[in-house]
Amino acid sequence: MDAIKPMLLDGMFEKFVNNPKTTPALLTCINGMAKPAISPEFLDDVIDDAVAYLQVAGIDAYDWKPFGGNIKEGTWEYAGFDLPNSPYKASSAGASVVNDEGGDSAVEEQPIVKTKGAQDASPSLQITLPSAMENWFMPAFDTKTAGWQRGAAPFGVQMDEMVPTNIAWIAKYPPYPLKRTLAKTIIDNDVLLMRKTIDVPPLKDGYRYRIRLDGSVHDNSGEGYAIYVNGRLLVEQKSGVTGWRKQGVRGSHVWTDFRDEFNGGTVTIAVVNFPMNNWTPGHFIPAVGPLSVWVEEMKLPPLGN
Repeated sequence: MDAIKPMLLDGMFEKFVNNPKTTPALLTCINGMAKPAISPEFLDDVIDDAVAYLQVAGIDAYDWKPFGGNIKEGTWEYAGFDLPNSPYKASSAGASVVNDEGGDSAVEEQPIVKTKGAQDASPSLQITLPSAMENWFMPAFDTKTAGWQRGAAPFGVQMDEMVPTNIAWIAKYPPYPLKRTLAKTIIDNDVLLMRKTIDVPPLKDGYRYRIRLDGSVHDNSGEGYAIYVNGRLLVEQKSGVTGWRKQGVRGSHVWTDFRDEFNGGTVTIAVVNFPMNNWTPGHFIPAVGPLSVWVEEMKLPPLGN
């Protein structure tokens, strides 16, 4: 490692950072990331690419690290409900494993979970909130009065710990080990609403932040979801991960106009997990694992000028 470290840092890393094709993207990330009109499907970006060179050189000071406590395995308030038009209730006779790396990767960002009576933008899936839950994502929402429960993450359906023998071949792909992570809280509804209020220190200059979402409630690689911070919609993805050979980091960066929500004190994070609009009944998408949500921070690496 000592022999190749100068080559990595003074050669490959410096060349990557100073590449005219790379520099504009780096500057955009460093100078502040405004919320995009269309959120990216996966979060890995050019700074993660730069940090990868440092990681190979044995430097971990710029890795993503947990922020705001261990909420990944913490206790959340939650409620679930079913959909009259649920794709998961469709007949699964003749189900086959999806072998497709395509699928929608970007959709116009509009809240998919709407008030009762409103129509969802996707004709294939309409989600109507139960009565009195229209403001479930607001900090002042009274979960106790609404009859919510409390449970430890991760959340998911009941599954066997070992992958069934008839699909054990998928273990040749790294995201799918034969021994699966099991849910601590079992939820078998079509839609899961979950929220948690945490105490956080103020965000630091020279760092960037993101909210990670990993896994999904049902037996899929990744479903539709939305994340709210103090009642504000941070991100929504209606499409799920259908290309199960490739998995990326899901969730959202804490965009520039959301940083004030994390100015020290309490922050209410609300998450909804729902069936994705690009899922075909009768097809089985292997599960990566149950649903977890947490916050991370990264110290910006030295990028010269």
